[in-house]
Order: sequence, then structure tokens, then C-alpha cells
Amino acid sequence: MIERDSGSVPYEVTDEKSLLPLLLALHPTASVLDWGGATGFGYLAIQHATDRSPRYTVVETEAVCAVGGELLPTVRFVTDIPAEQFDIVVLGSSLQYVEDWRALIGRLLRGNPRFVLLTKTPSGDIPTYVTAQTNMRGSHPHWMWNTDELLSFMISNGFRCIFRSACVGAVNQDNFPPSHRLGQPANFLFERT
Repeated sequence: MIERDSGSVPYEVTDEKSLLPLLLALHPTASVLDWGGATGFGYLAIQHATDRSPRYTVVETEAVCAVGGELLPTVRFVTDIPAEQFDIVVLGSSLQYVEDWRALIGRLLRGNPRFVLLTKTPSGDIPTYVTAQTNMRGSHPHWMWNTDELLSFMISNGFRCIFRSACVGAVNQDNFPPSHRLGQPANFLFERT
């Protein structure tokens, strides 16, 4: 188990980062597949906020898996979606980089999860479109979704949205027309029906 800070409140577990630990607190034996989970930040949040040590698998690039495996040997790091069942699938601020998001979520749902948690997802009452994210090295396609489109897709795949919230902090999109301004990213928790 990861050592906690000496304080009584885990200040590193805030906003959308608290949703997965809360879900694990309610479902202590659940296993987690974290697509795009970097070096295991979701696992660290669970360790800081709860007494749970779930079976936790991160799907990432080969380079990130190598670093993550050294930092968190109790977490399994893989470069492709495993052909096994997980109770919870989480995509934390990662879906926006996937053009064919329906195909990706379809592949993730093959593992028959009970819950799908999407955090810091650029979704709102806007049309679906792609733009460029330029605050990283180079420029990367960055998708923004219409919430109804996202919800309809999940419903058609046997899930219902049981929780949704906004993330703290608005996205500055003053250079976009008002109809395309996201405002705040969203969090969604889906449960299989």
C-alpha cells in the first residue's frame, strides 16, 4: 500500500480524481481497467483516499508502461486492451484524443464491465467537432462531443448514466463561436442495465 501523507485529508485527491476512489469504496472487490491511465495516477488516488488495493490495469503506450511499471509494480501496465473482464472501465481525460471513440468504447465494453467512468470529458450542449490542442509538444487533434450523442451511444450499448457532473474550471475558448464553447468538461458514470 502507498504511504499516505501525514495529514488526515488526501489533498491530492480532488474534483474528478475523487470519483474512482469513491466508486471503489462502494464496490471494494471491483477490478479496474484504466485506458490512457498514464503512470497510474488513478491507482494512487485510490491508495491515498481509501484502504482498497484493487486489481488495477493501465492501458498505455510502451514508453509510459515502462515508466509506470517501475514506479508502481503492483499495477499491471499493458499496451493493448486485455481480453478479460473488469468491473470498472475508466477513461480519465483521455477519450478526447481518439477519433473513433465509438470503436474504442465498443472494444472496452467487450470485457463486460458493470461501470464505465469518463472523467474530464469535453462534452456539453455543443455540436461534436475536432480542434487542435496546442499546449503540448506539437499539435494534437482534440475532440469535443455533444453530450446527447455520447449518452445515446452508451444507452444503445446497454448502459444508463447514473451520475454526471461538471469539472472545476472552465475551458478558455474565447476564439470559438459561442455555439462551440464547451464551458467546463464533464464527468459521467454509466452502469450496465
